[in-house]
Amino acid sequence: MFAMIQRATLRLVETAERARAAGEVATVPPGMNIAGVDAATEAVRADYGRTSRWLLGLLGTAGDAAAGLAAIFAGFGLSVAPTDPATAALSGAVGVVIALALALPSTLLLWRLHRSGRRLARATAFWAALPYLSGARRPVPGDYFAVRFLAYSPDLLIRVISSVGAFLAAAFSLSMIFYATAVDPDPTLAVIAVLWSVLFVAVTIGQFGGIQRIQVGYSHRDPLGYERRMRRART
Repeated sequence: MFAMIQRATLRLVETAERARAAGEVATVPPGMNIAGVDAATEAVRADYGRTSRWLLGLLGTAGDAAAGLAAIFAGFGLSVAPTDPATAALSGAVGVVIALALALPSTLLLWRLHRSGRRLARATAFWAALPYLSGARRPVPGDYFAVRFLAYSPDLLIRVISSVGAFLAAAFSLSMIFYATAVDPDPTLAVIAVLWSVLFVAVTIGQFGGIQRIQVGYSHRDPLGYERRMRRART
């Protein structure tokens, strides 16, 4: 069975959550060394970056988008209701059934991916920053470039691309709302546009938020940022 967070990394995620809750973000957990922290970073990030998670997110997004299209049946029913009540009732019922059959599992899937992805991203950031916050390791010059090109690694790049795609879809959907309300009023199209706008804005924020959390954790490896933090600490 597919696990949103793999059993092997769940312990590491929970350890990071406990440390964050206690404010111990600069203390290596008992029983671990820096090599173990590096292994934890790789393990949790690999769990977050699984292609299967990304594909499931794509599937859930497509399902919710298709559910929005099901509103066409309901809209058709409204348009013919005055002249053909039987057809209106049938179209409305079919639209509602199809929309619910697609939207409920798709929305649940996206929500579970979001919650687990947020936990994995925060844990990755914790483990990635820990060697530097604890003072056990100092950044080297090569880290300057590693931090800045982090988003081009395969596990994050695919999510950057899909979040940009979701952003463009959100912009198109928002423009559809204006068109369907102000230019050529069409209630059915307006409903679809609103549903799509909510979906794609949420997908954009969810994916970009995970990427940003991971980048914040790795930013502690930036030699320039490290020196600034040390200067602030000395003053």
